[in-house]
Amino acid sequence: MGRVLTKWVKCAHNGKQWEKMVKGGVIMVIDSIQFRVANSKLFHFLKANSRTSLELQLIRFWARHPRARLSLYTIASAMDTARINLREAIRSLIEKGILQEQEDGNGLITYSLASDPQTQEYIEELAKLDWNEIRILEKQLEGEAVLV
Repeated sequence: MGRVLTKWVKCAHNGKQWEKMVKGGVIMVIDSIQFRVANSKLFHFLKANSRTSLELQLIRFWARHPRARLSLYTIASAMDTARINLREAIRSLIEKGILQEQEDGNGLITYSLASDPQTQEYIEELAKLDWNEIRILEKQLEGEAVLV
């Protein structure tokens, strides 16, 4: 049975210290203050697909409600945000293949998470993070920590 290679590298950026761990070919980042781990693939998925704060909020919303099919009005009410702002963010996530739009026979348009297995995997992984891990991931997305 082969060994899994684990390598730690100490890094610093803007006065903040963190560590990069390479374990079995998967790069993970650890905030050395919080000792939390964020999977690099999830980080890059979120970085590529959440250009705005509202897009990130929507992705996090669907991590909590992965099987939901909801109207724009329902999503806006649940997230306590204006529909006009939400419409553009939803449209962007549809174009990126993260959300899908359905219309029923009565003309009601609903939105749900796309059925793409890779997207589903990232959303499931995001749903497993606790509040502190989410906070650290958001800081990383804001650029306070940089993955290399």
